[in-house]
Amino acid sequence: MTPAQDGKFCNSCQKLVVDFTSMSDQEIIRYFQNVKGNTCGRFRDEQLNRDFETPRKKLNWYKYFFQVMIPAFLVTSKSYSQGEIKSKPTICISPTNKTNDARIVLGGASIVRDPVVIDGIVTDKEKNAIPYATIIIKGTKQGVAADGNGRFKLTSPPPFTLMVSCVGFSAEEVYITSAPAKSINVVMQTPSVTEGIIVVASSRRKRKPNIYSQFKRAISDSFRVSAPRLYPNPLPIGSLLTIEYAIKKGGQYSVEVFDLDGRLIQIERFEASIGQIQKQIQLNHGIAAGTYILNLLGPDNKRISTQKFIAKL
Repeated sequence: MTPAQDGKFCNSCQKLVVDFTSMSDQEIIRYFQNVKGNTCGRFRDEQLNRDFETPRKKLNWYKYFFQVMIPAFLVTSKSYSQGEIKSKPTICISPTNKTNDARIVLGGASIVRDPVVIDGIVTDKEKNAIPYATIIIKGTKQGVAADGNGRFKLTSPPPFTLMVSCVGFSAEEVYITSAPAKSINVVMQTPSVTEGIIVVASSRRKRKPNIYSQFKRAISDSFRVSAPRLYPNPLPIGSLLTIEYAIKKGGQYSVEVFDLDGRLIQIERFEASIGQIQKQIQLNHGIAAGTYILNLLGPDNKRISTQKFIAKL
């Protein structure tokens, strides 16, 4: 939640949570007399489950109903969890336990968790740090890249699952339910490979190709398009990133660089003719160490290739 004028704003519910804990009975009654629609609020235990008294004056029955009974109904109304926000109000109180990482919603069993900071390190089974590993919260686009020492830090409300991946290692998942007491260690395993090599061979009589076949093969080889090659990867910050590609169609090509959140960091355009090219790109100053996505677009603005590269200090 973020601070607001009358309380705090809940980013999950997209509602203002009014702080009634410091208000008197008359102030609470005046608030509900002037407010329209539903209200989400925070009360002290002693403020709940009791009658509110208004100044003695003659009221019509409908005025009494709207000014006194509705606030009482709001206090005792059933609440709903974040995933099922309906027209009825939600009243929040402080938790009965001594933890400070949750707010209990009356009338249901839902708990709104505060964000926790996860500090960790990625290593192999030999306890060697794995630099520039990618750490993403499963089911979202939120994530970070480990630094050169394999360390990372990430903030999010629990529970959630961390997905850790790196080239040359099997992906790992870590389930987080609360803030860990110490730094977590994610151990990555190398994928198993087949130790033996099996060679299957057959023999047949080769026929000498005719002139037409040789000419057709030469033409197809000259127009064959290979996958773009990206190097160096990882790329030291300040170095030139090289793209090597066999151009089939001349025209204007584009290179787009995105971060893992999908934000466009840089775009470069260049003219190229048919043949093998080597395009070098200087990344923008101020780019941070981490994992990035590079798209190569052709003259028709269609994507030719998408590759991931790592920028390191």
